[in-house]
Amino acid sequence: MTFTALVATHSTGSYMENECALEGFNANLAIDFGAFGIIANSIAPGTVRMGMTRDLLNDLVVADHFTSRVPAGRVGEVKDIASAIALLADEDAGFCKGTKTRLDGGYALGSYTGSWSQ
Repeated sequence: MTFTALVATHSTGSYMENECALEGFNANLAIDFGAFGIIANSIAPGTVRMGMTRDLLNDLVVADHFTSRVPAGRVGEVKDIASAIALLADEDAGFCKGTKTRLDGGYALGSYTGSWSQ
């Protein structure tokens, strides 16, 4: 899942519908299999620097477009996502069932266009 299931954007209707379906599927997995010790959680990453976004984010104008809207002041890194997955999949997180964790640097909180300290 990505953050598009949380924040409607122009021209993403069918993609958003699929994301919402995955959210429901995750909830069903948690309900149907949670009692058997199976962990079913999901993540909703925002923009992450990786192979498919590398060229896009190398454009400084595009990169600024993303970072100016994120309270974290940066795009995500693969390690940010991997760390959250490890936490959610850990046996110690066994009480965490059907959770969707936003990993978007705060993007889904709303339109952020400046420093918190200003």
